[in-house]
Amino acid sequence: MLLNTDPNVADADGSTLLHWICNRYCDNDLAKIFFKINNDKNQWVHVDAEDNLGQTLLQLAVKNLLPCTVDALLNHGADLSSFVFPAVSHLGRRESECRTFLNAKLRLAARALGIVQCFHNRGYELDQSGALLIMKYFAEHELFAMSSDLEKRLCEDRYFASRSKKILIKPDLSLFDLVQLRPEKAQKLFIHPDYYNLTNSKKWSDLPEGLKKACEIHLSEKLSKELLKFVYIFHTHFIHNS
Repeated sequence: MLLNTDPNVADADGSTLLHWICNRYCDNDLAKIFFKINNDKNQWVHVDAEDNLGQTLLQLAVKNLLPCTVDALLNHGADLSSFVFPAVSHLGRRESECRTFLNAKLRLAARALGIVQCFHNRGYELDQSGALLIMKYFAEHELFAMSSDLEKRLCEDRYFASRSKKILIKPDLSLFDLVQLRPEKAQKLFIHPDYYNLTNSKKWSDLPEGLKKACEIHLSEKLSKELLKFVYIFHTHFIHNS
């Protein structure tokens, strides 16, 4: 289908094939592959196309918390200058509906932070409404849960220490290492796909539910602290320029 379709043809709802790619819960390299196929065929892709509801591709990808897809859109010229965040009630709805198992919170936190980082890396700073919306989203999903003693409890658990050291997120860094890292260090070493791959791994799924829950809360807190850093940057900029 990707090989034989005009990339800009829309259906009755005004949605193109790229709208469909941006309206899934699965965040992978499909958008990147889509752009490569069309680049190889010298076909222009309208990256700012709107459907009949006025939703742009970028808005759909953000609404569904698809940082890899957002990155692909921005790499191919999607307009950030007039971007408006979708309502908080729409953020991550497909992921939270389709992923009812334990690690949904960690996935959602990693994806949300991944999008904020993606925007930040391209010089887009959250405005007041965007910052408050992301904060509200994290609060509604209880991603600011306090876990000051969880790191100690996890690291002192011999079973968790033994198992988590065997769960490699990178060749020289394990889940046990990640649990002990400070948020700013973790943010430099682990990017959002690393968290996604972690929660998709068999070794993670084989951990006892109680340990997974504690680990999920602890890692979500690390991610939320990084989000607070971006919000603080916005707040400082806003105060100095108001």
